[in-house]
Amino acid sequence: MRGHITVPKESQSKLIVVIPCLNEAISISDTIHEVFRHSPAARIYVVDNNSTDSTAENATAAGAEVIFEPSPGKGRAFRSALKAIPRDFDALLMIDGDGTYDVSRIEDALELITNSGIDLVVGTRNFDSASEKSFRRGHRIGNKGFSILSKTFHASQIEDSLSGWRLMSHQFIGTFPSNSQGFEIETEINAHARNFDLNVANIDVHYRERSEDSFSKLRTYKDGYRILMSNFRIALQNRPLIFLGIPSIFAVLVALPLISRAVSGYLRNGTVEQLPSLLVGTSLAAGGIIFAAIGYLLEQMRRMHVSNTRQNYFLSVRKSSR
Repeated sequence: MRGHITVPKESQSKLIVVIPCLNEAISISDTIHEVFRHSPAARIYVVDNNSTDSTAENATAAGAEVIFEPSPGKGRAFRSALKAIPRDFDALLMIDGDGTYDVSRIEDALELITNSGIDLVVGTRNFDSASEKSFRRGHRIGNKGFSILSKTFHASQIEDSLSGWRLMSHQFIGTFPSNSQGFEIETEINAHARNFDLNVANIDVHYRERSEDSFSKLRTYKDGYRILMSNFRIALQNRPLIFLGIPSIFAVLVALPLISRAVSGYLRNGTVEQLPSLLVGTSLAAGGIIFAAIGYLLEQMRRMHVSNTRQNYFLSVRKSSR
């Protein structure tokens, strides 16, 4: 499902909101109050990711339930939340606790989940002049680059691949592996939507400037490198035939002229004068064939894994509904 969608603002869905936090005492209360203002029946879980300030106390005072995760990393915090939350929900919203994301369109996004068959709604960040200045230049460049990379590797309709505003259906969460540790959690979510062929929609959300005393926990180069590597790793897991097939084809194309050169010399003279070309060519061709075979086998294993995961999810849903 492509593009931006406007829908009626009515929903009785059970919503869970997960807010991973590290030292967000300044903004967490306002973030929680804003969520309650637009979705009063939501259950909010703040994951305190080893904060050294009063994030947990402020979250509790604002009406949220607090989960403690001592190991740093947004991915770990989200995984802790998945272990702790109840199973009877319709959708789960993950947002940051720094107050930068506008949540006024929660009900719009919920309608897409409950009535339009969407499994993942991603908030596409709209910047004003103030918020664009506060969004570091390196982060802006990285966000655009990773969005292109994500669309190439994980070919979904997600427009803002690193957006922290994610509303996910019960089916999405029920099949989501959640293996990431840090900020690569968004990359893992993007890939999961593509791997399980889940329906995706984008919705515009306003991105605000941070509070003066608040600072981003994203480390431009270190986290950027981890996000890049996770894109390659997940692409190998989720699209092995393509990921390994491309170098296989390249190896065979390079090998053919080398082998042809050696064979043509043998046909002319009865001797293999281009032995190095023959050895290199046959090695490349054999390597290419082996890579393609591995890619094919991994692709079959991936399809079996997706099928089994779906089947187990639907079986668990049937059992819980009895």
